[in-house]
Order: sequence, then C-alpha cells, then structure tokens
Amino acid sequence: MSHRRPLALLVLILSLALLGACGKAEKALDTAGLSVGKDLTNLMGEATRMFSGITDLESAKAALPKLTDLDTTLGELVAKAADLSAESKQSLSGLVKGAMPALEAAVAKVSAMEGGISDTLKPAIDSMMGKLKTLT
Repeated sequence: MSHRRPLALLVLILSLALLGACGKAEKALDTAGLSVGKDLTNLMGEATRMFSGITDLESAKAALPKLTDLDTTLGELVAKAADLSAESKQSLSGLVKGAMPALEAAVAKVSAMEGGISDTLKPAIDSMMGKLKTLT
C-alpha cells in the first residue's frame, strides 16, 4: 500500500498544476468554449491518471477500454471546438498546452515499458495525442 502513496501524490500534484494552468485560459472562453474547456480539462486529467496507473500488461489491458472511451469523447470535444469563436479556440489551445506536459510524461512512461504494454496502448495513445495536437 505504501508504494501507492508516492504515485497518488504525483497524480495530485500534476492535477493541481493542470488546474492552475487551466484557470487562466478558461477566463477568456465564451460560454460554449467554457463547457468544452472544462470537459477537455477533465478528460486530460483522467487520461493522465489512467496512464499513470499503468504498471504492467494486465493494468494496460484493463485501462484500454476506458482509454478508448476517452478517445471517443475527445473526438466529440474536438468537433465541438471547431465551432468555437477564434478567441475561445485560442484559449482552448492554451488549456491543452498547459495540460500536455503532465499527459506527455505519463504517456512517455508507459510507452517506455516493455512486455507488450507499449504495443497494447499505442493505438489509443496515437489517436488521443493526434486529436489533442489539432487543438494546439
């Protein structure tokens, strides 16, 4: 149980940093953009936590359905973002850029794992990261 405390603390710190960075960008979002921004912030935080919790092939396989669901939801958010004002799109880009370092660190960790973990998660990772890059 004690080995989970540092991981939980890391996830908490990353989440707080994510929220702090996102707060500034959310102020410039209009009503529709604010909704997309909050949903996107929550999604990226959830994805970061999911990737951070992967420790072996079994946990990667267990996380895959949820990551696939998050990827589908991300696609819906990207479609909604296309209809936002230019100012909201710019603010949304700031939200994504602020959250990317934590997500990229978690993705890099699982991508470096051996034993089939990287191969299992690669399609979900590639799809999610590709969609997020369209928002930056």
